[in-house]
Amino acid sequence: MKLNSGSKSYKAAYVEPYVAEVNSTIFWRTPFSVICNPSQMVEFVVMEMEVKSAGEQQKFRGQGTISHKHLLADVWVVKASELGISEGSIHTRTHLGAILKPGDSVLGYHLSDFNINDTNFEKLREADVPDVILVKKYYGERSARKRARNWKLRHLNEDAMNFNKTSEEFEEFLEDLEEDPAYRHNINIYKDNDQVPVSYDDMDDPTFPRITLAEMLEDLQIDNDGDAEMEEEN
Repeated sequence: MKLNSGSKSYKAAYVEPYVAEVNSTIFWRTPFSVICNPSQMVEFVVMEMEVKSAGEQQKFRGQGTISHKHLLADVWVVKASELGISEGSIHTRTHLGAILKPGDSVLGYHLSDFNINDTNFEKLREADVPDVILVKKYYGERSARKRARNWKLRHLNEDAMNFNKTSEEFEEFLEDLEEDPAYRHNINIYKDNDQVPVSYDDMDDPTFPRITLAEMLEDLQIDNDGDAEMEEEN
């Protein structure tokens, strides 16, 4: 089964009753189809959560390197659209235990609402398929995040590349950079001195991920002679 969450794709196969990583060699030798896409993700609210200790996490042969960035947890969620209406909650297990807490919003796939037509998916035991797969924490409206963003990227030959900086896919890429320090490790990020500062108190979640000033480079301005100059702070 392959789940797509925007600029990143998460490839996973159910190996009873675990989830195992599938490397690129195996995937391209025997590719499998996408059963969910980002437009199908819905917002859930975390009602209760129990982080699983290292001793409670089952280990098995061939599981590969264990991630220290993610934390396994049992969570009980309710659809944001049904909050206050539905009395019951949905239980699932997630890798987002390190960043979620009760009251947080999270985006995921409500598989029980989908009509999935896939031969490999149909081979899975019903007991091994969760009702909900949580993908990423939801940090509030995208417009608020854009207003608070005080950094930018520089691009070469944008016209030749037919590059659209206003596309939804590019915006998802910027959000991934903010949320994952390892993802942006080898990317040059510049201060955007033209951006009007916005207080983080205006955000729905003031703890949302951000890029620190220490990670930013001073913006460069190229004059008519081809010389680069540092842009002065206003």
